[in-house]
Amino acid sequence: MSFLQSHAFDYHRFNDPTKRVVRDEAEFWEAIRYLRQFPTIAYDVETNGTAYFRHARICGYSVAVWNPQQGGGTLSWYFPFAHQTGERQLPRHIALQGLRILLEDAAIEKVCHNLKFERHMARADGIEILGPCRDTMIEAHLYDENALVGLKERAANDLKDLNPRAQEIVLEAVLKERAKELKLGIRDYKDAYGYAQVPIELCGIYGCHDTDATLRLASFYDAHNVRGFFEQTYSTEIELTEVLFEMEETGIPVDVPYLRRLKAQTMEAMAVLAPHVFAGFGGYTFNIGSDDELRHALIHRLGAQLTKRTKSWRGGSEDTHEDGGEGTLAVDKEVLESLSEQFPVCAVILDYRQASKIASTYTDSILKRLDANDVLHGDFKQNGTNTGRLSAERPNMQNFAGDSDKRALAYSGKKLEDGGVDPWSVKRAFVNRTPAHERIYLDYSQIELRVLAQYSLDPVMLDVYARGEDIHSRTSMEVFGNADKSTRRLAKVINFGLSYCLSAGGFSRQAKIPLHEAEAHLTRFFVKYPRIAPFREEFWKHVSDNRGSFLNMFGRPRRVPFIMSGEKKVKTRAQRQAIGSLIQGTAAELTKASLVRIHHWEKQNRSGLRLCSTIHDEISADVPKAHAVEVARAMKAMMEDFPMFTAVPIVAEVDYSDTSWAEKKKKELHA
Repeated sequence: MSFLQSHAFDYHRFNDPTKRVVRDEAEFWEAIRYLRQFPTIAYDVETNGTAYFRHARICGYSVAVWNPQQGGGTLSWYFPFAHQTGERQLPRHIALQGLRILLEDAAIEKVCHNLKFERHMARADGIEILGPCRDTMIEAHLYDENALVGLKERAANDLKDLNPRAQEIVLEAVLKERAKELKLGIRDYKDAYGYAQVPIELCGIYGCHDTDATLRLASFYDAHNVRGFFEQTYSTEIELTEVLFEMEETGIPVDVPYLRRLKAQTMEAMAVLAPHVFAGFGGYTFNIGSDDELRHALIHRLGAQLTKRTKSWRGGSEDTHEDGGEGTLAVDKEVLESLSEQFPVCAVILDYRQASKIASTYTDSILKRLDANDVLHGDFKQNGTNTGRLSAERPNMQNFAGDSDKRALAYSGKKLEDGGVDPWSVKRAFVNRTPAHERIYLDYSQIELRVLAQYSLDPVMLDVYARGEDIHSRTSMEVFGNADKSTRRLAKVINFGLSYCLSAGGFSRQAKIPLHEAEAHLTRFFVKYPRIAPFREEFWKHVSDNRGSFLNMFGRPRRVPFIMSGEKKVKTRAQRQAIGSLIQGTAAELTKASLVRIHHWEKQNRSGLRLCSTIHDEISADVPKAHAVEVARAMKAMMEDFPMFTAVPIVAEVDYSDTSWAEKKKKELHA
């Protein structure tokens, strides 16, 4: 007879029969023994901060199970042991011992909402999460990628349960009061203290509501067969939680003295550039970093004609680069570059904004994420975009500025490819782990264009990739009749714009050519590449016929309901979003699947490979120099072996560096 069947645990003696804060040691062990009888538990931690790689540790954890007694529902417990409130709580070593028993029992399935974070916090206290795991945040994204994936939002949207959000509102009020007392912003306060200073009873009931919602979300997604319908995608994503967890734990070493010098240098540059900006506006001063004030100055002081608009609705994917829409007039890099010939001050503004971004986003955000050994631990998001692409924050590693040929020439008299040095290089701060290691970088070659070629089966694109030609030179010849430097640059703008349906207006701004010329060039392009336009129309019809939904070739779902709108602007925007999601989402699946493959390979081969980052279509890893060629060959093979690409070869190019990211160079893999 099982423990549950014997009813040895008198659960009714708790004051709250469904949610219980446990401070007594005997009661704690009774609860742990009871919980071990369940095949599945929902698990969630509260912490004293967010930096698991520095001070942050668990201050309490909640566990929920399905109620086996009549009436159903869930039972949940909160076990506090490191709150900073002076209240009675469990001894730390006892609470962690019980946690280890639950998490390292491979027979118990653990259900979390953000499994990667739970792994980080468990390891910080020397505990591993073993056995089968589920992540309802991943399941939520597959169920509806257009909705927010936070637990409170999904409890409200999918379960129609407002209790978790209501509990959070009460708790947040306490946090804001404490943050105010300490003169900290709420985010800085959470980073430093987390929920450790929240009264235990309040925090405990909050935690119980979270695990209750997590368990019920898992049941909800099972009722909708999310894991069954999207089996391949879910399998990759759940394995990827472990890959990204290990990658974040490994981190990337940073040259801190260099980064601090870079911050000082760019701040000094801002002080020099600002007067030149104001002089370009006739002495008019404004906040150069404010889009609103810059927009006003461009229109009313210079008479600039602005046409591009920002995105204004969430249905416009943050990673499809669409133009048009009903937002405010844009003053982004593309717009400023297009105006720089007419108004030279725009080039100065670009330099100022770049210096400002480096001085804050690209230096401070890195310095705040370093451990005691100056290793950066990023935060990679599996569900940060609705196309499925990986994103990153704190810092946003996907958005680091590339090194500039223009700055390299001005500073060192050489282009980057000739050994020139960009004095504002952020990449130079990312250095190798040890002299015995080198960092290898494997980057998919023109992957979005290859994906488009596979989907569209355009004969010209297929011919280019079959011959191993340069597609930008081919487009330049097909559209402009030659492949010189200036026309090849225009061809690159067209090619890279294909995945998000570059409009004539967007091409005109990026290429800095009149609108009528842009329209003529695009018309010629679609004649020369005869399957691109028909493929789009066929794809859009397929999506509309399926009520705005489609799957990419890896089985990931995407919903763009506005594609059925009767309003032309809305429909056109949704069409761009759909094609961008198809192309970029498929490319993202290649990177995600490759990360999982490489992780499995290393587990079997023990070569010493340590994945440390992925940025767009590039994967980087630290490897012992003695095995670098062997490992690079294996990674390249794994990244290129996707049989569903029947018409186009997938190519991963290999670089390496034994100094810094800024100095990577081609790696020869020949015997």
